[in-house]
Amino acid sequence: MVAGVVFVVILAWPVENWLEYREKHASGKKLPDAVYLVAGSIDQDRRIDALINFLSFSITNSAAKDTGIIVLVGNDRLKSRWSREEQTNLTRAEWGVKILQNMLKMKIRTAGAGLLQKEPAARVEIVPGKFGGTDGEMEALGSYLWNHKEIKRLVLVTSPFHVRRTLQRLSMYQPNVVAVEVVTAKEEWTDRAPWTVLGEIVKMGRDSLGFSRVPLLSRRVR
Repeated sequence: MVAGVVFVVILAWPVENWLEYREKHASGKKLPDAVYLVAGSIDQDRRIDALINFLSFSITNSAAKDTGIIVLVGNDRLKSRWSREEQTNLTRAEWGVKILQNMLKMKIRTAGAGLLQKEPAARVEIVPGKFGGTDGEMEALGSYLWNHKEIKRLVLVTSPFHVRRTLQRLSMYQPNVVAVEVVTAKEEWTDRAPWTVLGEIVKMGRDSLGFSRVPLLSRRVR
């Protein structure tokens, strides 16, 4: 029993490396046309930090110092915490926009000090559409990309273990002219935990069988 558990734990490590798809990771040496924050309630704070740090680094190191920045957020419509300013419970997507706008103002201004002729415009917007999981979310993003042909290079921000499945689902819906790279949240031990890795593999198997949106096998569209 103990040997079996140890074997599963050891096996989870290389499998997570495969899920992480490191050859698709963005270097940060060139600013993309847009950055997309993949929805995820458990580790969304980590993903937001990764997005901000990536843009800060890219602005500092990119040759295109005056390039505008489009930051996209998935339309996660589940209600989140209370906002004093709006006097209502914002959705997760709305909170994501609010946090990103505040953090971008601080980080971009700091990164650009002495380097930018003008502060780059950071436009944060929610991608339209309803979804209840990664497949639906990537379909909504794919539709957005079809309608915004000016986006030629896109960077997705997600968790380390979620990279390969996210890219696979997006490839089903996005125009081939868009080059897609990834930035991952800072890794934690739970990203390599057997239950995390196994859960992601099971979901990939479900997707490959065409059951991504079957009730009881996936989150329903909300």
